[in-house]
Amino acid sequence: MKLAQKTGVLLILLLFGAVLMRQVEVRTVDWSRFFPGTPASAVQQQWFTPDRQYLFTALPEESPLPVWRSDGLITDYYRLDAQGLYLITFSRENQNTILERVGAYPHSGTAVVGALLLQGFFDDMVFYVSAIAPFLLLLLWLLTSLEYLLNILIEIGAFTVSLLAVLVAVGVAVDPAALLAVVFLVIYALTLFNYLHSGEISKHQLAFGITLSVATTALSSLFLYGSEFGLISTFGKMMLLGLGVLYGYLIGRIYLFGPVRFVFGWRRRWQAEGAWLKKGMLLLGTAAVACGFVCAKTPSIDLNPLNLMQPTMAMYKRIAAFESDYLPTLPFVVRLHAKQGDFSDVEKARALAGVMQRITEAVPGRLLGSLPMGYERFADAPLVDATPDAYAQYLLAMEWLDGGLPLLSPDQRDTYMTLSIPITTPSYAITAMVKRLRAIGEASDDFSVSVLGKIADFEHFLKRFAGEFFAGVGISLGFVVLFFLFYCRTWKSVIVLVSPLLSLLLLVGVHRLFGMDLTMITLLGTVLFVGLVTDSVIHLFICIKQQGHACIGSVLHPIIVSNMTMLIGLAGMLFGGTMIRQFGLELGSLLAANLAVVVYLLPILLKRYFTRCG
Repeated sequence: MKLAQKTGVLLILLLFGAVLMRQVEVRTVDWSRFFPGTPASAVQQQWFTPDRQYLFTALPEESPLPVWRSDGLITDYYRLDAQGLYLITFSRENQNTILERVGAYPHSGTAVVGALLLQGFFDDMVFYVSAIAPFLLLLLWLLTSLEYLLNILIEIGAFTVSLLAVLVAVGVAVDPAALLAVVFLVIYALTLFNYLHSGEISKHQLAFGITLSVATTALSSLFLYGSEFGLISTFGKMMLLGLGVLYGYLIGRIYLFGPVRFVFGWRRRWQAEGAWLKKGMLLLGTAAVACGFVCAKTPSIDLNPLNLMQPTMAMYKRIAAFESDYLPTLPFVVRLHAKQGDFSDVEKARALAGVMQRITEAVPGRLLGSLPMGYERFADAPLVDATPDAYAQYLLAMEWLDGGLPLLSPDQRDTYMTLSIPITTPSYAITAMVKRLRAIGEASDDFSVSVLGKIADFEHFLKRFAGEFFAGVGISLGFVVLFFLFYCRTWKSVIVLVSPLLSLLLLVGVHRLFGMDLTMITLLGTVLFVGLVTDSVIHLFICIKQQGHACIGSVLHPIIVSNMTMLIGLAGMLFGGTMIRQFGLELGSLLAANLAVVVYLLPILLKRYFTRCG
């Protein structure tokens, strides 16, 4: 096929892709879906319940809020100050309408996190496609050839159109996590197409290697799909769907058209035998790991989805400006239960002052509502000075006041404090705060203290995250080892663990060295990486089994091309500002370390300790 014909095919694929893309449903994801559901978060939480969303907004007048409530658009609203700052609650299905209604006014809250991530992701993708991708394509052209570039773009275009057609036919809606999976699938497909076009691997060997690579990546994706964290589960679901389309396309492509050989101009200039380079990379990796474990602290786990955005992003700055001008926007409720009596007794209410003061001091945020605060606004005097008659009038007035935060339970044995902390507070800091609040309750003889809402479950979330992280890595590594033990029928097949374990060790060392938090993207990248390791290693073992160690050098060529192609694609993500940036950094670091081990260390170990396979 001539270059002009190939260019025409590519343009047709782009046209079809654009048409299909407009038919794919795109949706936001609310803040609560980032976390698992637990019994603690299912407790009724006064002004908010598990099925409600909330939003802080500054309105010039109250007039639309009663109308919205009567129309069923919002569940309720609470006036927080005299300057027109309100807290409104509503159901998830009304979220987009509410955001449109208040869009012209300052607003913030967890309801906007999903929309901000989606907008930030789209901004990143526009920048990636318009500014980074052309540069990467130019680099790929210079390193290979124009013919190779056109053929790869046609392959990518055909796969992308196939995937979009399936999404439209099945009716799958995509959110930021699913879009990230689609971006990665395109990069992953590009690496497999490199094997297809290398011409140095036989048809059946290529089909076997691709089958195993896709299978191990699918296993990692299946584990991600089973995660209790919404972002991770959505990513895994889209990966499974995309891998199915990719595998069907590749197998059909191999047996209907066959592999095609192209000469890569840069391969002849790639020298991987320099002793100084091997020693330098080994020294650098060892130094990073040693310094990370010796000189630095253990990395913390941060599951706050908003912290996947960079502080320099306009969306992030908008939230920061609202919190600076008005108040922190991650609210929660503290419940105080009277162990004896109830809060209809003025003496019991007076005793609240001390414990509530300690609670307020333990929270790095702002108190929005409490029984003493409400009384002070009502009587213009502190609750500790209240007379029985004045306090009784206040309790009676509470039944008629509209727009105030709930302060007492129906039996008056519980009172509620509504507080708010910065929405960007890391999850480990939230966990530490909750522990401090519980300690205050344990030290009190008169009251028990409990925290309501999602933040009360963050300690559970952190444990679930750690469990999923180690289980995902362990299961994926175990599958890889079992396969190679079965394939080569020798215990020395455990040598396959050298590459992923050294790469993971380097990643942990870098996290410790630079004080980087472990996030949901770390779990995504790490579990996915273990599945991708097989893609580089399987072809080495296949050639050893069929031809001995003499073929290692020739097999390394497509391995280098494929991994470098993926690294170039991931490197472009570093210019983003949302989770795409951290995904590119995490997975790119692991793959770069893995490539160095596969090219410089693994062949030496195979020649010295691995004499046969099968």
